[in-house]
Formats: sequence, structure tokens, C-alpha cells
Amino acid sequence: MLERRSFLVRTGGAAAAVALAPLSHAQSPSQRRITNVAAAPDRTNATGAIDWHDVTTWGVEGRGWSDTAAFFDRLPARAEGVVRDPVWQLSRHSAGMFASFETDAREIHVRYTLRSDRLDMPHMPATGVSGVDLYGLDGDRWRWAAVFKPTGKANEGTLIRNLDGGARAWRTYLPLYNGVESFEIGVSEGAAFTPIAPRPAKPVVFYGTSILHGACGFAAGHGVAIDRRAEAGCTHDQPRVLGQRAYGA
Repeated sequence: MLERRSFLVRTGGAAAAVALAPLSHAQSPSQRRITNVAAAPDRTNATGAIDWHDVTTWGVEGRGWSDTAAFFDRLPARAEGVVRDPVWQLSRHSAGMFASFETDAREIHVRYTLRSDRLDMPHMPATGVSGVDLYGLDGDRWRWAAVFKPTGKANEGTLIRNLDGGARAWRTYLPLYNGVESFEIGVSEGAAFTPIAPRPAKPVVFYGTSILHGACGFAAGHGVAIDRRAEAGCTHDQPRVLGQRAYGA
């Protein structure tokens, strides 16, 4: 069961401010703790200047091949015409991919462009089909912090704000049932920002139905919950998780 209650608390119908524990210089990434998050994400654009970081410059996890037709595809380009077209089209969804980074920013923003303007489905909301999830590292566990709801193919807005300025690790999970053409993470101008490259460990590969693809989660991070749970209590050499859904499997 996902630990969400400690992340989202509403008081009198309004979101409270975020309060995060500061990080001492002696702490390692696995010790960065989020002890009390009490805020809903603010989806309005920030008023201050933002430094943008293109995730393709350091990589995302969840990619099984580098020789893809587009960066955020899940099958190599040579698979087109070999696998059935429904499988190929599904492989162009960014399900299971996430970008990791560390920052001491007080705000975290996202800017991305989708492949399709179909933002949702009758049985699955836009936050899951085309949205972005934000998780923060709490001890040795990743915990949900915010979700971004898209409004079109081109999206830009604030994932979370009112952070305390302590350095900590974060992950942004990409859309489950839509493709991504570009993806950037923004932080307050002048804030420290350190990309975290994909782990070099060999991945564990799962093959299955639409459930493995992420259907019908309300947020992108649901589709990769097994990766976070497998990581709990492990070293940085823990296996990565890759998933591929086969149409009609």
C-alpha cells in the first residue's frame, strides 16, 4: 500500500505549506528524508526566474535500448515493422520512465511536450495517461509528493513549491499512456541542481498486459511502484525494473 497520507494533508479545505527536514552535509543520498509534507501541488506558473534542465542530457531510467526512433521510445527503431503495429504504437509511450535529480530549490517545475493530444481515456484520468508524478526520497523509501495534470500537448507549470531549501533527491515519472517529445525540469534560478544518471545495474524485465503498462492508475508513478519497493533497503546496485506491455497479451 502506498504511503501517501504523510504527504498530503488539507486543513480547512486549503493546502498547507510544505515543511521538509533540512539535509546536513554529512548525509548521503539514501539519508535524505522528507519527514512532513503537507501540501497539494501548485499548478500555476512561477513568477520568479527558472533554470530549466533537459533530462535527455543525463538520461532517464526505464529505457531498454538507446537506438530508438525517438529518445522516449521503449523499443528500438529496428522493431518497427517487425512487431505488430499496435505493439509498436504502445512502445512509443513513456510508461515506466523517470528522471532523477537532487536539488535544494524551493520550487520544482516541469515543462514537457506530448506526442498526442489525447490526454485521457474514458476509464483513466489525464494525470495517469499524460501527467507527471513527483516522488521524494524519505530515508530508504521513495514517497509521493505531487502530481501534474496536463492541459494540452505543450505543458508548463509548478509541481511543488514552498519547500524549505534543503538538498534532497527527487524523481519525476513520465506519462503512462502517452508519448513524450521533450521533457525539462525547472528549479528556482540559482538553486543547486545535480542530475542523477540512470543506475548501471542490469534491469529486471517484466512482460505482460495493460496492467503492467500502468492501466488504470491515476498517476504516472503507480506504474513503477515495484521499482521503488524493490529498492527499499538496498544499495545503489539494486536491479532496475523495465516493463513492456504486449497488445492483446
